[in-house]
Amino acid sequence: MPRFKLSVAYVGTRFAGWQIQEGGAKPSPRTVQGELEAAVKRMLGAHVRVFGAGRTDAGVHAEGQTAHMDVPENAKPLAWLRAFAALLPPDVAVMVAVPSLPEMT
Repeated sequence: MPRFKLSVAYVGTRFAGWQIQEGGAKPSPRTVQGELEAAVKRMLGAHVRVFGAGRTDAGVHAEGQTAHMDVPENAKPLAWLRAFAALLPPDVAVMVAVPSLPEMT
């Protein structure tokens, strides 16, 4: 699967942090990872996990947090930045979305 490196900026005021918080009887709180994954699902029609290089707590802002996602081989080529800009809420932005280099063997 092709891997894409993302650089993400966000205003964390209304987020419960980076990572999706699954489980429990209550609805999951809003997270940066959740917003990104929802946008990618709308783009590709399939769930794709977005992995952050680190996690943040509730209310934390970021100007360039690194993340990656592995997209299915059969995914159509997209103008990733334009697609993210159209689908993400105003408090999250993907600043960079580039294919990663293939693994060295």
